Amino acid sequence: MDTPRHKYRTVSDNIYIGDTVKISSRHYLSSELLWSAHHNAHHCRSLENELVKIQDIDRDLAVATEHRACAMMSVLTAVAFLEALVNETFQDAADITYGTNSRIGPLSEQCRALMGEFWTASKEGERYIGVLDKYQMALLFAQKERFDKGANPYQNADYLIFLRNKLVHFRPAWHERGGPDEVEKKLASRFKPSALLTGTGNPWFPGKALGAGGAEWACASASSLADAWTERLGIPRTYEG
Repeated sequence: MDTPRHKYRTVSDNIYIGDTVKISSRHYLSSELLWSAHHNAHHCRSLENELVKIQDIDRDLAVATEHRACAMMSVLTAVAFLEALVNETFQDAADITYGTNSRIGPLSEQCRALMGEFWTASKEGERYIGVLDKYQMALLFAQKERFDKGANPYQNADYLIFLRNKLVHFRPAWHERGGPDEVEKKLASRFKPSALLTGTGNPWFPGKALGAGGAEWACASASSLADAWTERLGIPRTYEG
């Protein structure tokens, strides 16, 4: 005789209760990504402070490489945090099967319905929609004031994504001395360049842009946009934990 797949106990002649229960769970990454951005920025600052005390000729190449890698990771994970946060919020609104959870509870029923329809229409974000466009759409659905694209925190977040794209789609290029490059024109006034290259003729990107100043600015820019957005929507800042 075949062993039954599930065991049951009899409650009456007609009713049975199974001993298996289906449990669904989900995991959110936004808080870990923001933590990673801050962690790498902090380590980048520590390494930079250590390296500036050492003569150029004696600097440990491995440590200098780690310093730049930390700066890059701060930029990459800061943008990843922004995308994860907005995607998580839209996904929660779309998954009405599981009811309204505390993350989006403060949003009106109409707002959640509009966000859900938008998310479903975009095939859960698979059809490309800009990260900041999703932030603006959520504010529109909630009937809240959208961000001014020419002011902060939107502008810094936009430039942060620009820098991330320069890293993700990196292409080596020749640099002519005497004039700023594209990245320098946009970002030089927003944070201090790497102290390891102060006074050198090195191009601003990638060398001078990838330092503690840029890493810290990346974290601050991402956090500022997220804080302003959650405040306007009235939803909890679950990433702060």
